[in-house]
Amino acid sequence: IYLVAISLFIYISYNIYVIRRFGIPRSLSQTSYLLLNYNKKFYFFSFLCISVGVLLWPVWCGLSPKEVSKLPALALGGFILSGLTPLFHRSLEKPIHYISSVLTFVFFSIWILMVNTVLFVIDAIMIGTFFVLHRECYVYHAENIIAFTLMFYLLYILV
Repeated sequence: IYLVAISLFIYISYNIYVIRRFGIPRSLSQTSYLLLNYNKKFYFFSFLCISVGVLLWPVWCGLSPKEVSKLPALALGGFILSGLTPLFHRSLEKPIHYISSVLTFVFFSIWILMVNTVLFVIDAIMIGTFFVLHRECYVYHAENIIAFTLMFYLLYILV
């Protein structure tokens, strides 16, 4: 429970700081550039991805059903890799960052579909709604929907 609670605290704190300072960004990844331009501390994005990924790894992998047990490792590996490429507009980091971000989304989506179809449908409806209503920042909303779904689902299972 503590690992998930710490992850949730880090994730919420980071996002509150970003939203209060810059408003709603286009994506979580964009926050590295917002921070770079503001105070040169783009590595806060890396800290977020790596710390949350590492903290959630044993919990999510340990609670996953055997038939989908590799998906959490693949999703979190992608999330951590995204954090290791915070300046993704640069030539070498760009494909690594985008591929790892997409793989995180795909592996999480497959996992939640296999584990809890109702949550998958709810997430899809919420993401679709943000795509229609807030197209300029729907990626950020989708990333938060996924992160909160995962962390609250893990807390629900643990409690």
